Amino acid sequence: MNMTMPAPEEIAAQAKQPEPSAAPAVEAAPQPPDLTKASVRLDGDTITIGNGEATHEIDVAVSDEDHAAMLELAKKQNSL
Repeated sequence: MNMTMPAPEEIAAQAKQPEPSAAPAVEAAPQPPDLTKASVRLDGDTITIGNGEATHEIDVAVSDEDHAAMLELAKKQNSL
């Protein structure tokens, strides 16, 4: 195999070229939907936000204080 070294000018030219950025483009974080006017229903430990059939279900872990606050809010909205 015949390998030759690049000329010093070629090495210098390659060294001056900027390296491609490794950082990904920064995208704006999506804004969460405004749920302040959405209905909230409580059925046992299930909280449903909005009307109609559920399209997404998630499990979350919350503190006892936050759980009590969510239950209180759901009860208030259901009594309106």
